[in-house]
Amino acid sequence: MLRRIFEFYRTHQLMVAVEKQVRRMFGIAGELYTASGQALLDGKQPEFDLFERDREINLLVVDCRKKIVSHLSISNSENIGGELVLLKVCTDLERVGDYCKNIHELSELELQQFRTR
Repeated sequence: MLRRIFEFYRTHQLMVAVEKQVRRMFGIAGELYTASGQALLDGKQPEFDLFERDREINLLVVDCRKKIVSHLSISNSENIGGELVLLKVCTDLERVGDYCKNIHELSELELQQFRTR
């Protein structure tokens, strides 16, 4: 479904930028998921700062929301379903980043408890 939304909006510059940012957020969220899972299950600490990557997602989400709202305000389209789906996807990706950050914090807590035993 996202593919069809992106194909439809490729002619609008704002939405092309949103597509790139959403794809970037998916990539970062995947990295966060993998790193937090490895930290929790294998005790392997990530090679990057999870909190910084989460902040990157948060900044991208804010920018995407601005661009989508701008697109809605200047377009005369009556069908806004695609834009609403993209807003929801952005919100969900932001939550994925937050959940991964929480999983990483749990792994650190587990490691501390293991060391004190």
